[in-house]
Order: sequence, then structure tokens, then C-alpha cells
Amino acid sequence: MKESMEGVCMVSFQEPLAAVHLLKELVGYIKEKANHDPHLMEMVSDIRGKVLELHAENLALRMRCEEQARVLSTRANMVFDHDDHVYFERGDIGRDGPFCQVCYDKDERRSRLEVGEYGHSCAVCQSFFYKKGGRERAAESDRRLQEEFRRRSPFDDL
Repeated sequence: MKESMEGVCMVSFQEPLAAVHLLKELVGYIKEKANHDPHLMEMVSDIRGKVLELHAENLALRMRCEEQARVLSTRANMVFDHDDHVYFERGDIGRDGPFCQVCYDKDERRSRLEVGEYGHSCAVCQSFFYKKGGRERAAESDRRLQEEFRRRSPFDDL
């Protein structure tokens, strides 16, 4: 097993396949030269089964390793924006997001947020995150609406 510069395990796909091919060649040679010795053929068959089991286990471990590398890469690229209380993901082109702080902190789920005038809302966990200054702008808008409502009398339209 080899390690990359980031410490993530990387295994050549050729190593297990080379062992399987070598074993096939050995079986062919033994059949040819050993006069089909049943005991020897049984031993080779057992070895072949074990090599195939190791190959399957190797593939499963490689898949787990790749998944862990993906998770670590995502974690390393997630950046928390303290002003808006949301996550963004750094990328080669720029940043992607915003993503929900609650969903990511709880389950490492990258739930994309809907961007509104005063903040961001999450359709998954129903959280709302005010943008910087959004709470104040929303409160000011509410005050203006209330003042307008008070100025209007229900009898003005009669």
C-alpha cells in the first residue's frame, strides 16, 4: 500500500490483478507438469480462493479509503462565514454555497440554502440565518409597515 502526499492511502489497481494472473499461469503450469496431482490441485485451488477473497477485500478497502479522502477533502474546503453564519466550500473556481450551518455541524450534510433579502433559509431543517445587517433591515421594514398600517384608518376607504 502506498501513501500520497496528503497521507491518503492509494493502492495500485494492477497489484491484485497481477497476483490473480500469476496464479492462473501457475495453475496452467501445474496441470501441464504435475500429471494432475489431486492434492496439489486442491492446494492451488485453496490458494486461488484466498487470493480472490483478498482481492475483494482490497477493493472494498480501497473504496472506503477513497470515500474517506473525499470526506477529508470536503472538510478541508468548508469555510465558515462568521458574518452570515453559513458555510461555503472553497473550490478551484471560487466558492460554492451557502450551506446550512445546522445541517453541516450535525450530520456533515451540505444543504444548500435559499438566499433571501434578509438572510438564508434551509428547506431541510427549517433554520433561518440572517445576513450581516439583515436582522436590522428586517426590523426596520417591519416598523415601516406597522407605521403605515397605523396611519391608515379602517374608515378611510368608506
